Amino acid sequence: MVGFDGIGSMVITVKDGGVVPGQPCKCSGGKAMEKAAAGEAFQGVCLWQRDDIAGVQVDGFVTMPYTGTAPTVGFDILAADGNGGVQKSASGKSRMIVDVDSVLKTVTFRI
Repeated sequence: MVGFDGIGSMVITVKDGGVVPGQPCKCSGGKAMEKAAAGEAFQGVCLWQRDDIAGVQVDGFVTMPYTGTAPTVGFDILAADGNGGVQKSASGKSRMIVDVDSVLKTVTFRI
């Protein structure tokens, strides 16, 4: 079976500035990260949150739901969609996309 889980994963521990496990998040200063709003660039995906700290994956491959137009395999620009997934964007960081499942509406990419 082909899979990308764990390849190049890097997880950091940060202050919880309003993150939600499983959702894209962005740096908010003071060693904290917060949930990324619709259309915003994101620096990681929250894996867990407990008390006032969170574990955020900032590198490696993840699979997330997407909304709107399907991203393109290869390189495409992604932003948070505000609902726990990602969406294509006209500006921001170009990400390596290795799989798009149009039935499940998921995308696998390198953060």
